Amino acid sequence: MARAAGIPASVLSAYERGHRDPGLQAVSRILDALGLQVRFVPQLDAEEQGRILVQVLELAEALPYEPRPLAKARW
Repeated sequence: MARAAGIPASVLSAYERGHRDPGLQAVSRILDALGLQVRFVPQLDAEEQGRILVQVLELAEALPYEPRPLAKARW
């Protein structure tokens, strides 16, 4: 794996054990060696997130709610 990624085996081992953090270039090489691609999914802007949150809260408020009695403490 290290050879395919073009990095020393000791460095890859340090990444795996959490003793070192790989830089962006090293991560890219490892992903290429594994045949993986990273896809970035665009996030909603803050305004759209706010609208969706309001909708979710409105739906939650519309649900029927009956509080259950609290359980008695066991000592």
